[in-house]
Amino acid sequence: MINDMDKNSSIQYRTNLLARLWRLNKKTKIIGLTGSIGMGKSTTTNIIKNMRYDVFDSDAVVHRLTKKGEPGFFAIKSLFPDVIIKNKINRDKLGKKVFKDKKLLGILEDIIHPLVNIERKKFFSKHFIMRSKKVFLDVPLLFETGANEYCDSVLVIIAPKFLQKQRVLSRPNMTEKKLNDIVFNQESDSLKKKKASYIISSGLDKRFVRNKLKRIFYKNGR
Repeated sequence: MINDMDKNSSIQYRTNLLARLWRLNKKTKIIGLTGSIGMGKSTTTNIIKNMRYDVFDSDAVVHRLTKKGEPGFFAIKSLFPDVIIKNKINRDKLGKKVFKDKKLLGILEDIIHPLVNIERKKFFSKHFIMRSKKVFLDVPLLFETGANEYCDSVLVIIAPKFLQKQRVLSRPNMTEKKLNDIVFNQESDSLKKKKASYIISSGLDKRFVRNKLKRIFYKNGR
């Protein structure tokens, strides 16, 4: 019987292998974008979109794939029936359920990740055919899932801890305990920074982030 560690290692190996094959057969530059919760990744993603670059927004894809009628919805309804309220997924209830239980979190990831991978392949294929020079891969758990292997470089978004906490706790239905549970299941910021090609602080303002992005893109050929 395959244990969870062997299963995760097998998934990671297949992801890394597939990613390397993609990289050998394309000219489009793929830039990863990641950061812990509340670090300003979504704001940075919107700035990049406004600069007229295409972004594969994993969070947006997950929301689309888990709407009523979509494959993710039926899978979650089957395995987590108690989080379905009025025929919709109660994301707050689902989050509370899985972030305190790694086994349940693993089950949810087994539902979501394959569906997201299919959409990601479609996105890459379209841009390889279009010969796009540069696209972005926005994934909250970029390093944790091995998706960084698809990337030619990785941008890590950071912010001071006090600002992270302030941002996250201002969200509806968010508590300090829930924040701590989410952070616990994410790779540490110090480790992310070590793996980053570039680090961008969102602690100042949007203009600073945009100018930093411009300098990075100019350095690497817009």
